Amino acid sequence: NYCFVYYNYMGKTKIKELRIKNNLTQRYLAKKLNVTPQTILNWENDCFEPNIEQLKKLSTLFNVSIDYIVNNKIDNKQIANQICIEIEKIQYKDFIEFIRNKIEEIIQENK
Repeated sequence: NYCFVYYNYMGKTKIKELRIKNNLTQRYLAKKLNVTPQTILNWENDCFEPNIEQLKKLSTLFNVSIDYIVNNKIDNKQIANQICIEIEKIQYKDFIEFIRNKIEEIIQENK
């Protein structure tokens, strides 16, 4: 699927990004933070946010600032770079279809 990387990054919270980058399961992270795996899932789905004590633990565990964690936006440059990597792997006709799909998604998201 040509859009895998795009979908992999869109809508992802920094907590999920950091967990995946560090090869941790939700269950393992939950245990480290003394919360349930459902709590981790809710953070990752942006249903609610960790409290300040949990943010401090996450910051320490992942060696990043709290500001980095609470800024849930994934850098657009990072997304663009990942999409470019995927685009380089596809043929021209597939590329055109890929671009059409992306444009449609953007239009739908901005309605």
